[in-house]
Amino acid sequence: MTFYYSLTHSPLGWILLATAHNQLCWLSLGDCASTIEQSFLQQFPHYTGKRQRLPTSYREALEDYFVNDRLQNLAISPQGTTWQKRVWHALTHIPWGQTWTYSELAHYLGSPRSVRAVASTCAKNPIALFIPCHRVIAKSGALQGYRWGIEHKAWLLEHEKRSCSGG
Repeated sequence: MTFYYSLTHSPLGWILLATAHNQLCWLSLGDCASTIEQSFLQQFPHYTGKRQRLPTSYREALEDYFVNDRLQNLAISPQGTTWQKRVWHALTHIPWGQTWTYSELAHYLGSPRSVRAVASTCAKNPIALFIPCHRVIAKSGALQGYRWGIEHKAWLLEHEKRSCSGG
């Protein structure tokens, strides 16, 4: 399988987006373009990755997130198990500017005893922003376990909170 990927800079730092079969399958965040590119390519050693210009639809989707405070529905195709895909889909139901605890997410899934499995799955989310695992917090209210760094999680939550409050 061939992936096509692009790197772009955002108010949050560098973003790498990758598509396969015209669907978003990876979106990672980082402070260094070469580091997130290397990490992405190591994640998929059996596939061919080809760098390309950022397609217009993805550029517009990122602009909607960072400038217009909206999250477009893009065609996404996260690679994972049935359970992981179920958790990742549930994450898309957390409203903009709100947070759920890992426990609330487990209850939402109808599996209240699976809090650790939910947390582990959130940590493996391959598509930042569009699968908003940054909206899941600890029961204590603490920010925990964000694949792309707690500072990025805090920034995203503050961005969404600020846009909800009108300023």
